[in-house]
Amino acid sequence: MNILKRQRLTILCCVHDLNIAASYCDRIILMNDKKVFDVGSPKEILTRGTLKSFLI
Repeated sequence: MNILKRQRLTILCCVHDLNIAASYCDRIILMNDKKVFDVGSPKEILTRGTLKSFLI
């Protein structure tokens, strides 16, 4: 992930570990049942409220 982060490229990566997503991703797309639930920066997306409503 560190090598990918240093590249000056746009990289689309499917990550199921939210800790890794928070550490390495500039933007996060939460999806559920093939539908986009929310999009934003890790600080915008990985909040207690967003995750609570997403996981229910």
